[in-house]
Amino acid sequence: MAPTSKYPIMKWESEGGVADALRMYKQKMTLMCEDNEVTEPAAIAQKIKIGLGDEGLRHLNASGLTEQQLQTPTAIWQFLERNLQNIQRALLNMRATPLDSKIPSPAELLMGRRITTSLPYHDTPNPLDEEIRQHLQEKRESQKINHDQRAGPELPPLHAGQAVSMTDTRTGTWEDGSVKKLTNNLVRTSWKHREGHCAATANT
Repeated sequence: MAPTSKYPIMKWESEGGVADALRMYKQKMTLMCEDNEVTEPAAIAQKIKIGLGDEGLRHLNASGLTEQQLQTPTAIWQFLERNLQNIQRALLNMRATPLDSKIPSPAELLMGRRITTSLPYHDTPNPLDEEIRQHLQEKRESQKINHDQRAGPELPPLHAGQAVSMTDTRTGTWEDGSVKKLTNNLVRTSWKHREGHCAATANT
């Protein structure tokens, strides 16, 4: 998920915590879509709270990354339970939150129009598309600078005949091979497999 998105995201490195979080969200959204008997927000919030349980919360706290990414949606569920408001409307409000003072929300960028929510806002026309694209480009450049400050050095370029290792998607094992040809940003490699000669093309 892009760092500029307002949708709930989780880091896959957190194993058990992510598994519990995915089960939690599946349970919540299934409850919203399929449980026709539960219609009142108070009953929905109470059923979600019971379904999550303390055990799932303990697993979620096991990873700092997962816990950080779940702060916004968790705060939304707690607010709904206190104020008995509609869950789907709350999620819409979250997704309609602008990225900053100059860039609309990701959902509004995708749909190309303002989304009607219960959030207060000034009834001003949206900025021109060119201005939005310029602000997005500036944001990307800023993110790249921050990333490059913490990233390692770039990998050296490949050359024909260089020995490489590739993952065999059928078996999940690593196979030794060599670079056959480089064309623009594509690399054609080949390796010997137990079942015969194989080849693949990948981006550099």
